[in-house]
Amino acid sequence: MRLQFRLAVVVAVLVVGCAATEPDKMIVLASDKSDEMVILANCVNVNNVGEQSSQIAYYSSTHNPSPAAIAKVQTPFGKTAFWEGGSPISATFADGNVFSADIPKDISIQGAFVGLGKNNAGTFSCWRDWRPDTYTADGVRCSGIYTCDHRAPPGNEIEVQIEIGQNSVVLEGDVDAWQVFHTVWDRRQARSCDTKPVAIPDTSCTITYECFGATDWEITNAMATTVNGVLAKAVKKVEDYTVRECQEVSDIPPHKCIELIPVKHQRTNIVNHGRLDVTNVSPAGSGIPNSLAGWLTYDISCPTAHGNCAGCKAAELFLMGGAAAGTYTMNPEVAGAFGGLNVLTTAICALGGC
Repeated sequence: MRLQFRLAVVVAVLVVGCAATEPDKMIVLASDKSDEMVILANCVNVNNVGEQSSQIAYYSSTHNPSPAAIAKVQTPFGKTAFWEGGSPISATFADGNVFSADIPKDISIQGAFVGLGKNNAGTFSCWRDWRPDTYTADGVRCSGIYTCDHRAPPGNEIEVQIEIGQNSVVLEGDVDAWQVFHTVWDRRQARSCDTKPVAIPDTSCTITYECFGATDWEITNAMATTVNGVLAKAVKKVEDYTVRECQEVSDIPPHKCIELIPVKHQRTNIVNHGRLDVTNVSPAGSGIPNSLAGWLTYDISCPTAHGNCAGCKAAELFLMGGAAAGTYTMNPEVAGAFGGLNVLTTAICALGGC
């Protein structure tokens, strides 16, 4: 199976410009305030945790422990804002400055680029940034969900291709695939992977990674996130099966079983091979050849493996979000892993009978 992810180019003009001199005001200053940031937060009443709300907090510097100004987001009483609703969420500060954040989809990967924000002075880039108990003010305790600042949003176009094998390994029980593939974090390095096999607990199987990243940590981290967060869910399939087990044994030698009953069990099929290829795509008509950004493979080795077209098709269906193979659809998780916002995916199961 080959799957192709294409990160759309995101271009933003950054116009820096707001700071605060009083706790309840945001004053527009010169464009040298590149260290300022805005936190989109969900809050709870310290005396009644069932009463929730949302705020937008302005920090004149990322080094400041407390916000310089806070604006409340208008929501139904006791509810938080739906930040990822596809429509901009805004709040007005005491001086009339309005901050608005446009986050089209929920991308849960920490540090991922999620959308754009703006105030009366200019544009911000917004990132997934979970910050529990960021600040407390006016009887509410707030945790940051997103941070908007003046870091440049992703501007390069990247193509990610994923190839998934047809064979699967069978593990007894409902195995946590996230834990199996979480081992990639112990093996990925700045530009390569440690190729020493990792034992999969409670099995006779091992998993091995090989990888390359053209830049320190950036690509290997993104590929590891994709394997652990996206592929782990796609390549796993749990099935039930029934075996007849002995319920009663005869007291008379040779003590044969005299009663068999059907007993249900579960087993997990995991596709035993996958590969990611990441390419930097040059602008159309530029004449500049595309360049390799990185690649990663995983291989699970067990005493036995078997062909599993159903597993291949299930992985294809999961990664395509239900869309027909060969068409294009969105996969925000892969986009988040590579710091992008929009991703087009296409998937076709490998040849050979599937």
